[in-house]
Order: sequence, then C-alpha cells, then structure tokens
Amino acid sequence: RIQILFEQIITLVYDSFNLMDINYANIKFANHDDCKEVIKLIRDLAKYEDMESTMSLSQKSFQDDLANSFFKCCVAKVGGKIVGYTVFVPTMDIFEGNTLYLEDIFVQEEYRGQGIGSLLWKEVVNFAKERNCSRMNFQVSKWNISSIGFYENRRCENLSRVSSWELFRKIL
Repeated sequence: RIQILFEQIITLVYDSFNLMDINYANIKFANHDDCKEVIKLIRDLAKYEDMESTMSLSQKSFQDDLANSFFKCCVAKVGGKIVGYTVFVPTMDIFEGNTLYLEDIFVQEEYRGQGIGSLLWKEVVNFAKERNCSRMNFQVSKWNISSIGFYENRRCENLSRVSSWELFRKIL
C-alpha cells in the first residue's frame, strides 16, 4: 500500500511539474529582438534534421523579412528564454480563399513533451481562424515519426496517403 501511495504521489508531483512548465510558457509574436535566439533554434533544427549544410538563412535576412511581414513567427518563452518557435505564412487558394502555410514548429529537446508545441500549434490555428483560413498546409519528413504523431493527434489529414498531387520545388 505504501508503495502504491508513493507512486501516486510521484505521479502527482511529476504531472504538477509539467503543468507548471506549461503555465510558465509564454507564447508571443516574435519581434526584432527575438531573431538572434530564433536563428539559433533554426540552426538546432537543421542539426536535428541533418541539414546544417543546406542552411543559408542569415539573422539579418530573417529580421528584415519579419519586419516586412513576409512571414509570421511566434516564440515560446520559459523563464525569459526562447525555447521554441513557429514560422508560418498566410497564403491563398484560388478555389478556397485564405489558407495558411506552416513552415515549422520547433521546441528544444529538453522542453519537449511539456505541452509547448501544443501551445504554439494553438496560436497558429487561432491566427488562421481569425483570418478565415479554410485550411493549413505543411510538410513533415517521413522519418519524423513523433511529428507525424503530433499532427495526427490533432486530426490533420496526411495527404501523402490520399492525394493525387505531386510536390515540386524550384531552387532560385
């Protein structure tokens, strides 16, 4: 009995700790002063995805494009430190009207599993709904099983399983 009680107390403390982390995560739109930390996180993402050699985005370019509203960026702060971000772009579809392209959601590894990614996701969804977007589009690497699960848990449709569209890009 004592063992069961002890395990329940440990679980309660652990859950409370995770909830405290969520409550202390502040989500806000990024500004000029946040760009240095966001670029560092983008480099962390490039490393995580083994794409460091392809990253050519500079802090200045990121700052300029953010200032010119080329894209939107939200950051998650815990204790004054940026621990996650999301980058997204309002777009449109000629048949449906307003849509949104989600470029990335990233949370530092030590802060994952604490609901911060969910808070960033909700911020983007709210932004899209406020602008009457009919849908959000995004891509996930096939190997990134945890991200695929994250989106499937939010009832996102995996178009690679049901779509007859092909995905292209042109390097400029």
